[in-house]
Amino acid sequence: MEFEFPGPVVDVVVVKWSRPVAVICDNWLRLDESYVMRSTLKSYYTYKSIHGNLFSDYIQIIVAAIYAIALFFTIVTFQRSKRIDQIASLGDVMNELRDVDRELAKISSGPQYDEVRSQWFSRMFNSLEWLSFMINEKIMTDKKLVEFIKPMIIRYYDDTFLKSAAVIERDSDNYPQFKKLYQALKSKSK
Repeated sequence: MEFEFPGPVVDVVVVKWSRPVAVICDNWLRLDESYVMRSTLKSYYTYKSIHGNLFSDYIQIIVAAIYAIALFFTIVTFQRSKRIDQIASLGDVMNELRDVDRELAKISSGPQYDEVRSQWFSRMFNSLEWLSFMINEKIMTDKKLVEFIKPMIIRYYDDTFLKSAAVIERDSDNYPQFKKLYQALKSKSK
């Protein structure tokens, strides 16, 4: 038994832009050109809005990634500049100590030069006090730098401060940061 369509069947192919858009069959499917056109425009705008939103989403993701990378490099640059500042501060103190050591080496030995020597020692201890303050107050936080100057601080305290500082300076409240740092470094080295 053969299936029969209700009424006459007419096959019409609507060709638009050189490709078939719809097959119109009488009593089965009626598509007129305006419906096809509306459908095409609707699907075009649907495609555009979907892909347009995706495009803006991609742009937002890319911009967020660029901001994240910029923030990362800003943090890295800040950390590097902080380390450079710490190295520069340490360099200034080391230059000052070297200059004081040179001046002390120029001074002749003898009791008549004790007053001049005392002034240079005070200058040296003030520089060491400043360095100790920066370390104790966590202004200088680079552990490698602190480990590098640790033996120098201990040597200056043991060899210079205890032997050359006046008894009044050693026993008084002068140079508290230097004494505090020495005690901390000495306890860590044990």
